[in-house]
Amino acid sequence: MCFKKCANTFLSREITPDEDVCINNCVQKYIYTNHKIMEIFMEVQPKMVHKRMEEINMAQTALEAQDQQIKVEQNLQ
Repeated sequence: MCFKKCANTFLSREITPDEDVCINNCVQKYIYTNHKIMEIFMEVQPKMVHKRMEEINMAQTALEAQDQQIKVEQNLQ
């Protein structure tokens, strides 16, 4: 992405000062964006894990209740 935007000429092996500034600005933008995404992920991820744990606990409770019901029915026979 930054290469396409910032590489203006291929006449020299060296990076021009303008290309250098452009590349630094472009890369900084993507690094900043990545940090923001990670910041949000770190904020949301524990909530997602907590919600998933609650779902697992509810499913486990339902399975235990079902198992208990089967045992009661087997004892009645």
